[in-house]
Amino acid sequence: MSVLKGEGTVPILFGATTIAAGTQNHHSYLARPDLAGEHPTVLIIPSAWGITSSVKDLSRRLARWGLAVIVMDPYRDSPPERSAPREVANAALARVSRKRIRSDAIDVVDFVANPAGYWSSAEHGFGLLGIGGGGPVAVELAASRGDVDGLALLYGELDDETTASLAKVSAPILGLYGKSDEVVSGEQRLAARDRAPHAEWVEYEGPGHDFLDDHLDDYDDVAAADSIERLVTFFEKNLP
Repeated sequence: MSVLKGEGTVPILFGATTIAAGTQNHHSYLARPDLAGEHPTVLIIPSAWGITSSVKDLSRRLARWGLAVIVMDPYRDSPPERSAPREVANAALARVSRKRIRSDAIDVVDFVANPAGYWSSAEHGFGLLGIGGGGPVAVELAASRGDVDGLALLYGELDDETTASLAKVSAPILGLYGKSDEVVSGEQRLAARDRAPHAEWVEYEGPGHDFLDDHLDDYDDVAAADSIERLVTFFEKNLP
């Protein structure tokens, strides 16, 4: 791991990590405070491009404010090309069953929640962040587990099944979307509000989908900066 001092309040450790679960090795990305003690922990289920430089940067930014962040790899080391168009990346993600992604996510959660660990407070509860195509699995996990203390959706996709599951999530919810999102329609966002009226829903004027991904045309630096600030505040407030 490397050490970085920068934005935020704490120095951090960050880098690739491998989590062993039975015969499966899950290659993930970890960013956490380089300080003693157990830290509030967030599991990120990334978008259709998987573990990208953009999601790594997001992880480091969150970690600099005291959060331990781990990003799972939905592809098990076979992601689409970073330059792949959205429809190609989405098709690649669609070929991976949600059941498998959920199972892999649970393996990662079990690892960080192990009481024998020394840097995570996840044994007492953790946060989930679903980005884009990772949103449905994040919602499904939050709806089915009692140890999720905060669910955030960063332009997380909202099909009918996912929207219905939002009503089963008892944890606080934060949804961050662009008003011009061409993937998650206004009707879908409205349906999500109806299903989860207790949630905080934020819509940014102007941005489309993927507004936090600086590799893509939809990137919006104002919305990106504000969403990171909101994510930090949300997880600091709700995680043990």
